[in-house]
Amino acid sequence: MQVVILCAGRGVRMGVLTENCPKPMLSIYEGIDGPVPILYPKLHQLRIASLRTGIAISEIILVVGYRREVIQNYFGDAFEGIPLRYVAQEVLDGTAGSLALTREYITGPFMVMMGDDLYSFDDVAHMMSLPWGILAYQSTDAAAFGLIETDDSGHVQRIIERPHGHATGLVNTGVYMLQPSYFDLPIVAISETEYGLPQTLMQLVGRVAIPLVITTHWHPIGKPEDLAGAYEFVLRTNPDENIS
Repeated sequence: MQVVILCAGRGVRMGVLTENCPKPMLSIYEGIDGPVPILYPKLHQLRIASLRTGIAISEIILVVGYRREVIQNYFGDAFEGIPLRYVAQEVLDGTAGSLALTREYITGPFMVMMGDDLYSFDDVAHMMSLPWGILAYQSTDAAAFGLIETDDSGHVQRIIERPHGHATGLVNTGVYMLQPSYFDLPIVAISETEYGLPQTLMQLVGRVAIPLVITTHWHPIGKPEDLAGAYEFVLRTNPDENIS
């Protein structure tokens, strides 16, 4: 399988922290060789998940944009033996627009995740085992995220983007397990300039069963204060603490 990580944006809510650095490269702790960026434990987590599940990751595709040279210079052409491919996004046009740039490189089942959020090892490994899936989180701050509705079997029926008027509920964490047939769907516009991945995926409802994996571990990083708990989250939710 392949993994696509969307990390083209600057992260304007981070203010001066991203003046010269894309958000996925902001430091979350000090490692043996210096500051360790958000992306590092995510890539390490994927390699460990591949080893422990026996599901080989043939390639990680990083969709890069703002200050992409920072990411490329840090990670190079491979990470712990897994080849890295960089796909440049010149115009930021939403998650579906970003993912569409990878279409020609996808050869089989693939997982998509956001470059600036942190996830638990168990959830990543579980998602890798599915043909289709969306990772969700029961949130008390649902107003800040897209809301997910399911049927009685736990399959996704609808994703409602904000504002949706709900303070609590299951929200979309931005991790998807997909098949190449996803790219046969016309991408769905969510504004005059953006196309949404979850909205595009919802066209499969009724044709494909898309299970919802509900997690209790998710660390979205949207504001400077979110960096503070990132290292503790990584240590708490990963089986291998040797991530420095």
